[in-house]
Amino acid sequence: MRRNFFKTIISIFLVAIFALSVFSGCKKENPPPQGGEGENPPPRETITYTITEEKLYDQIKGSMFGQMFGVTYSAPSEFRANGIMYDLSKLRPWTPSVINEGFGQDDMFVDITFIDAVKEHGLDCTTKQFGDAFRETTYGLAHGNLEARKILQTKYLNEDGEYVYYDAPMSGHYSMNQCCEDIDWAIESDWVGMLYPGMIERAADMSYRAGQVIGYGEGILSGNYIAALHAYSFFATDVEDLFLKAFAVLPKESKNYKIQEQVYDLWKQGVSFEEAWQVINGEWLYVERCYICAGLDAMNITGYLNEAYSTMGLLYGEGDIKATMDYAMRCGQDSDCNPSTAAGVLGNMYGYSYLEEYQDGIWVSGINNEMTFAGTEYTMPMLVDTMFDIAKQSLDTYAEKTEDGWKITAYKDVQPYEIPLWPNMPSVKITMETNDFDVTGSAKIWDELYDCTVSWDFGNGDTKTGVNIEYTYPEAGVYEVTLTATNMEGVSKSVKQKVYVGRNLAKAGKITVSVTNPLGGGAKSPEVIRDGKFSDGGLLASAYDTFIGPNQEKYDYFGYIFNKEETFSTVVYNEGNHFGDGGWFDGKLEIQVLQDGEWKSIEYGGDEYLGVSWVTNANMIFVFTFDEITAEGVRIYGKGGGTSGFVSVGELQVY
Repeated sequence: MRRNFFKTIISIFLVAIFALSVFSGCKKENPPPQGGEGENPPPRETITYTITEEKLYDQIKGSMFGQMFGVTYSAPSEFRANGIMYDLSKLRPWTPSVINEGFGQDDMFVDITFIDAVKEHGLDCTTKQFGDAFRETTYGLAHGNLEARKILQTKYLNEDGEYVYYDAPMSGHYSMNQCCEDIDWAIESDWVGMLYPGMIERAADMSYRAGQVIGYGEGILSGNYIAALHAYSFFATDVEDLFLKAFAVLPKESKNYKIQEQVYDLWKQGVSFEEAWQVINGEWLYVERCYICAGLDAMNITGYLNEAYSTMGLLYGEGDIKATMDYAMRCGQDSDCNPSTAAGVLGNMYGYSYLEEYQDGIWVSGINNEMTFAGTEYTMPMLVDTMFDIAKQSLDTYAEKTEDGWKITAYKDVQPYEIPLWPNMPSVKITMETNDFDVTGSAKIWDELYDCTVSWDFGNGDTKTGVNIEYTYPEAGVYEVTLTATNMEGVSKSVKQKVYVGRNLAKAGKITVSVTNPLGGGAKSPEVIRDGKFSDGGLLASAYDTFIGPNQEKYDYFGYIFNKEETFSTVVYNEGNHFGDGGWFDGKLEIQVLQDGEWKSIEYGGDEYLGVSWVTNANMIFVFTFDEITAEGVRIYGKGGGTSGFVSVGELQVY
């Protein structure tokens, strides 16, 4: 009964895509065989770079620290300025110890999963192997990352009649992951370029293989661009030289190319930062297909817009690290990730030895070398050493060893790295509210052609058209509603959601909860758990949680006490939000009924509750069934999860 919108027909189609799209490395052949036409492409001019082991280590370490202080310096600004400039006066003063907050930032710890996969499988690590590693992660995620992991942790019935997990690249494909153009891969691809100093096209190849786990098309190209920046930052003479070399890897038909070209032209023409920002936002602010954000005021989490902000930081900052971070942050939107990206690139370009001297070392001196990154066993020294070891393997494979380092031969003219793009297709989000037999549906649609027809299938043969609908089911039951949006070119996108209709006993009595005065960011009234609206992670206030402070250990419950005895056989539980320190039941939850004034646990079937950690993903819907029972009340009960020991509930229905 959990939401499973994947169909076997799609999975078979995507398996074929997977078989065609997984790249393998081309060892001992550098530059890589990319570009040119026909069987005998014209020769391309090459260029030679040299790098010592000492310099390689220094620059890798500089990048890691740049990313770390970039994200922590800017963290308070994240999505506080959508469509407006961020006011730097609101930023907290920097103190060196703040850098350690980076151990809990996804800009850092997600990278380690992919780095570990390369460490285990080598430079030829496949898309599937990257995906297998990502499936097993347990840290907190959002948007494209979260959608990808949900898909990787979902099973489907294959042609042999076996239930098997979806693999990458299905997890990043637009037909399954509508967040595939989000910023996720762009902020996680930094490490790729560090493995391939000067070898931009080879870095793009690795970025494509790994990026398919999370994204598709433009979402991967954003990461290719960042990987290219890092690959060339080892040898760039200035930020303009750096940009032009990395920019060349982008296909001209892509949004990534068009927006980056526009940023560069504005800067080159001497247009002020403020005016350039207005031009970019005027054209690109509402170009967004993420089903979570599309049409959601001015919020835009696309990789191409946010990486354009990173580029604005680099160009207008003119190589100064602090100015670069400030310009990138002032652009707004994902304004901790973008300064982190830009600072990481400059850290790669200048090296750690420079950062130790820059502004008296205040940006790097506070690091705790004993702390580990979330969900990993890596400290900062371990991470730097691991990256250094893999980079040496790459250079030993693709470059010529010298007495104190390597001589690298690469193409002088970088060619675009062509990949498939998400075709024009509507982005669709469905919202359903229930009131016994009555349902209200609304659709959020975004499409490049703007005009779409919208149709609804209620799962019982009845249909309606329109963005907003109301419908009354004639009979109680569980139905799968299908919403389909079709654009002017006849291209359609459908999404499904189950609805549970009938006499919902949630309204028949009073709510009983273990915590009546929660301190978290969720709803302050428990009435939200029976308002008919399922939580999808969009708003914290759509769920009620039992957070009363850190480091708690308690048992929590949510339920109803009826005004008279009622008979029921189904409980529908919609989890609320998960946080880094809790939001789920720790282990198997209990269903308890109130009989003769005593709460008693009962046996139940239906869905298996998996809410034991971040790995199980928030906002899922679970349906628990049991033999009809008559009681004065019902509740779900269990130990609060996470270090703060609390539970979050979006909706609790009883039938």
